[in-house]
This record gives sequence, C-alpha cells and structure tokens, in this order.
Amino acid sequence: LVMCQSGRHRHVQEERELIDRAIPQLDYGKVGSEFWQLPQRLGDELGGISLTLTQTERGQPWSVTHVGKPVSTQRETGLTATGQHWVTFTWERSEYLQQRKQQLWDVLRELDFNQPDIDGLEVLGTSQPFSSTSAEKFLTHEEILEAQMEEERENDDPLRSYPDVVPQPIIGPSIRFCGQPARWTGGEPIHEDELGIAARITFEALAGTRSGFELSLKIHGKISTLHDKNLTRYVNISTGETTDEASRLAVAVRAGVALPGATLLVPFTFKSPSAGIFGERWRLRARPLLLSGAALQLTLRGVALHEDRTAARRDSIEVSRA
Repeated sequence: LVMCQSGRHRHVQEERELIDRAIPQLDYGKVGSEFWQLPQRLGDELGGISLTLTQTERGQPWSVTHVGKPVSTQRETGLTATGQHWVTFTWERSEYLQQRKQQLWDVLRELDFNQPDIDGLEVLGTSQPFSSTSAEKFLTHEEILEAQMEEERENDDPLRSYPDVVPQPIIGPSIRFCGQPARWTGGEPIHEDELGIAARITFEALAGTRSGFELSLKIHGKISTLHDKNLTRYVNISTGETTDEASRLAVAVRAGVALPGATLLVPFTFKSPSAGIFGERWRLRARPLLLSGAALQLTLRGVALHEDRTAARRDSIEVSRA
C-alpha cells in the first residue's frame, strides 16, 4: 500500500508563500502590490480584446489556506508524532531562515493571524443506518396549459385563493405516491412513455448491516387494484444490468385489491456485504391505469460504508513498537 506523504511539502510551501508576502513590508527590491501587472491585449486597440487580471494580479492576493492531516492519519502514512519523516530537513534547519523569520515575525503574525491546530482536528464516530425519501411530480403538456390558464384566472379574481365551497371528493381510482397524488384520468394510455411521478429513497448503512424503509401508499377514490408484481425492477444504476444477481435491495410485494381509505406499507430492505454505492429503479403499476399510463418511478439508492475494525489493533502495535 503506497500512501501519499506530501503533507510536509505542503507545509513548506505555505511558509514560503507567507515569507514572500512579508518581505516587501520591510525590504526593498521585492515586488509587492505596489507594482500591479497591466492587462495584456490581444490584437489592436479597435478590434482586439483585453485579458482580465486575476485577484492576485490586481494586488489583492487570496488568504493563505492551511491543509494538514490529523495525528491518526500521520501515523498511518509513516510519520512521527510531530508530523515529520525519519529524514532530516536542511531547509527548516537553515540558520538564515530562522533569522529571517525572526525579523519578519510581526508581519507574519499579522498576515497569518488565524493559525488553526489542524493536527489536533479529528472527527471520530460511527454511522447509524438511516433512510430518507423524496418525490417529484412531472406535469404533462395538458396540465401545464391548465396551470397557465388557472394562473390567469387567479389574477382576475384576487379572492380565488379563499374558497367558499367545500372541496369535492376524489372520484375514481387514486393513489397518493410518496405524498404526490396519482389519479385516474382516463382509460387510454396516452402518456405511457412519459414519467408521471419520480420518487427517491436513500439508504445508508455499514457493510453487512441492514437498513429498512416502508413506502406508504394511501388509497383514495372508489377502488384501486394492484395486480401481481406491481413493483417491477427494470434497470440497475450501478451496473446497468437488469438481472437480480447483484441486487442488494429487496422488497416484499403483495398482490390484491386495495379498498378506499386504506394505506399500504411496502417494506424495502438494503444490505450489502461490501462497501460501495448501489442503486436500482422500480416502477409501480396499478390497474386501472393512473395518470393515463404515465410511469410512477421509484429510485432506490443504497450507500454501504466500510467500518475500520483494526484501529485498536494498529494502536496497540504502535505502542508496542515505541
């Protein structure tokens, strides 16, 4: 395993940049913000263009950015407790460098007033399995035109947002899919190739553990019949395959008739033996057709995290070696 040990080089570059900015405050002969670069021009003055100067070229350099590694990462990459390699650093031990830093100390402290202790910053914790869901409804061309006409009518009637009548009950089969209504708009599948409602469920768990979620389907209207295999998987996001060999997402599907007012709970389960990001897309099919045949799509996305189970063993080995 080859690990990057360039963290010390980054620290040296940060010190060089600070010293380079501090020298013009005390000594002459060093170009600073008093000599700004002029914009370069391509072509003549009439038909040419001028190049825009960067913020640093305009005399306003960016603040110094500190990048470091926590103590545990330094140990894994073979660094000592002080963040140094097992080799000598002639640049840092230079007597001339120490003298210049002493002379420029006041200016350096003013330029880099925020000196965070990055080596001591470390976030440790464990990830608990969780799941979340979201849904979005796509409008057809007829619904877009109807919404535009509705908006024009609302502008004519300012009191339209305050109804004075009781809303009419839902007539015909209807399902509330992830909070979005999917109603029966006719028997002909004129929108069969379109996307009606798209919902997304996200799972996150450690590799080897299980995370679950129950999809709620609220039944409205007279009757809505869900036929066999109402949830049909048709593509795997991670592999692009339609087979079930690499499936890490399971669902319990039951066929039957749902009566008005009932709520169906469809349980989904995600479990992966290895770490990674996996996903599938499912489609809900109901009889009779809802949204004139437009698809009710459900995207399942599972994130399996890797647990570091050898941290305590590595620490004990480091202590025994010391």
